[in-house]
Amino acid sequence: MHPVIESLFDGAENGYIPSETLAEVNQYMKSLPERLAAYRTLRDREIQVMQKVADELEKQLTGESVERLEQSLKTGILAIRHCAMAMLMQDDRYLEERLLSWLEETTQIYNTQSIDRILYPLIRDHLGQLLNANQMRLLEPFLAKVQHHCGASEEDSLLTVAGIF
Repeated sequence: MHPVIESLFDGAENGYIPSETLAEVNQYMKSLPERLAAYRTLRDREIQVMQKVADELEKQLTGESVERLEQSLKTGILAIRHCAMAMLMQDDRYLEERLLSWLEETTQIYNTQSIDRILYPLIRDHLGQLLNANQMRLLEPFLAKVQHHCGASEEDSLLTVAGIF
């Protein structure tokens, strides 16, 4: 839940919401329809987007093992899902607690950093084609955090996404 809104539930007995806090809640509520639309799009088009990403990844990394590619794609799918939820709630803490706390270690254990350097820009490109500019603006900060934690810089298919899980 949005941290400011969450804190409001605890503070109701202390008085009314201050004007600056109310303005922040109002801004969140105004952006909620766009957040919901983006979330639904991500949910409904996940397999199509990730299959395109998987196909491109496989073309670019022809000598890479299928197991490492699959592991990187699995992590990428989980990252998108967590980014979508964090974006919906507008909550950085959610992403930190639910994903980023283990993501970097996982990429190191499975040694997927070199794949992730290609994967996350592909994901961002495909999501940029799928979502409108406002929706992408809402999602982008969360994607950037994930990309950073995976060791993938911002510059920088036999696989079937539906069959990975």
